[in-house]
Amino acid sequence: WARSTPWTESVDEVEQLPARMALDFVGDKDLTWANAQASLKNGAQFLKEILEMEAGDYITRASLARMSELGSLDFAALASKNAASHALARFLDACMRSAKERLGIAGEQGAPAPDEEPPAWPLKIAFQELPKHIAEAVRWRKTPLIVSNGKAKEVDTFLTYSAYVQLDAKWVLGETTIRK
Repeated sequence: WARSTPWTESVDEVEQLPARMALDFVGDKDLTWANAQASLKNGAQFLKEILEMEAGDYITRASLARMSELGSLDFAALASKNAASHALARFLDACMRSAKERLGIAGEQGAPAPDEEPPAWPLKIAFQELPKHIAEAVRWRKTPLIVSNGKAKEVDTFLTYSAYVQLDAKWVLGETTIRK
C-alpha cells in the first residue's frame, strides 16, 4: 500500500493530512506526521486497523473535533497529488459524514434561517451541480430524489464513491405494492 509510493516522504501538509487524520480514526493519540510516516511504512497493519474501524462507527464527537483541528481535507488539491492520500481522504470524509449523521450533528451547520424560503423543487440541474443540490436538500432535511434520465450509471458511480445511500425506487415500489 504505502511501500510503493513516495507518500511517506511527502513534505506537503495537504497530502499528509489524511494520514494524520487516519491516526485519530484508529485511536492513536500521536497525530504527528512522523507517526503517520511510521504507520504508512507498515502499510498492511495500518490498513487493517483502518478497516477494523467499521467505516466510522467508532468516531465520536471528540474525535471529529480533533480531526477538524488538524485541518480540512482539500479534495481539489488532493486530486493532483498522491492517489493513496486522495483515496484515504475520500474514505475518511465519508466516514466522518456517516458519524455526523449517526451522532445527529450532520445538519447543525448551515441550517436554513426560519424566514428563508426553500428552493422551488423539483429542479433540473447539470450533473456537475449534483453535490451542491444534494447538500441543499439535506440542509432542508429533505431526501433527494434523483431522476437521471439515462445517466444512471454515472449517477450511481458518483453516489457510490461519495458514500451516499442509494435506494432502488422500482424495488421500493414493488415492495410497497406487494405488501398492500
